Amino acid sequence: MLSTNDKIRRRIRILAAVILIPIMLGLIARFYYVQVIDHEFYLQEARKRYTTTRVTTGKRGEIFDVHGNLLVSNSPCVSITCDPFNLTGDAQRRKLAFILAKHLDDTYDSFYRKLNPVRQRRGRDGKLLYRPDGSPDLVPNRYAMIDRNTSLQAAAKIKEQTKLNKIYALVYKDSYMRTYPKGSLLSNVLGYTNVVDDVDVPQIGLERQMNAQMNP
Repeated sequence: MLSTNDKIRRRIRILAAVILIPIMLGLIARFYYVQVIDHEFYLQEARKRYTTTRVTTGKRGEIFDVHGNLLVSNSPCVSITCDPFNLTGDAQRRKLAFILAKHLDDTYDSFYRKLNPVRQRRGRDGKLLYRPDGSPDLVPNRYAMIDRNTSLQAAAKIKEQTKLNKIYALVYKDSYMRTYPKGSLLSNVLGYTNVVDDVDVPQIGLERQMNAQMNP
């Protein structure tokens, strides 16, 4: 026959089981819902974090003549890159290629190739690499340069349309591009710059000679 203390302990165990078992079952059901049933929703939410806007620290110095006339200036623009591996499938890849071709100076086919989620690796000599069985050595494509000098208006339209289509693979970086208001006038004296790794690299003329003074 059970003593009073034994009866109390037994009631506590039963009460604990009544409370804990539904809690455990609820947690298991919740984990299953998040990991399996609603997996796509949380994956999309995570992908949204890959879309960012970054601002450069400064712009390259301008060049004026002795009378104060502007000879070399900077125009605000946007540099757009992409992480193709974050596209959800070929349909989204095609949709993004269509949006980019609509607003940028390149073809649909060109953008579609850039947005390939995988790429073939290259060796240090620049040659394509292959696996022992002869198949291409493919790796995830995590970076594609879309356009370096996108106008602010075009970038805004691309942002709007990609947001409407729930495409979260683009990265926008505010930048500047060199402009020459006088066209080819004094071009051999003023010189020009080329963009290398997102940095203006002076080639000839005053752009190169005065580079230290014009760097931001």
